Amino acid sequence: MTKAYLFDFYGVINLEGVMNPEILEFIKTNKTQYKFGIVSATRSDLNAWLLRHEAAGMFDYVQTAAKVQKSKLNPDYFSDALKAMDLNANEVILLDDNNYYVLIAKELGINAIHYDPQKDFLSQIEIPQ
Repeated sequence: MTKAYLFDFYGVINLEGVMNPEILEFIKTNKTQYKFGIVSATRSDLNAWLLRHEAAGMFDYVQTAAKVQKSKLNPDYFSDALKAMDLNANEVILLDDNNYYVLIAKELGINAIHYDPQKDFLSQIEIPQ
């Protein structure tokens, strides 16, 4: 059973400087049903961007490579996020636009999806519209 969604930041949440409107609406609609997190390879602090886009309170957890001092290529990067959110791998859906990260997450048992911003978000996570 899915308990949480983890999103990559650049290319999934942040689309060329703008908050992804489909994901924003999905989070607003489902905030009481799921946990939501960001997992990003960035070395930057994402809090300022999230505050500017009035999205800081929408996420239960935000993890960057700088925060955990690990590369997203390291499987422990994803394990740390699961542990911090008190989740098992099979309870999470991850969306990332980088297929390397998707493959690493899948090796841990995470339901990871290679996200394509040109396609409908809900169809990619297999929820009927």
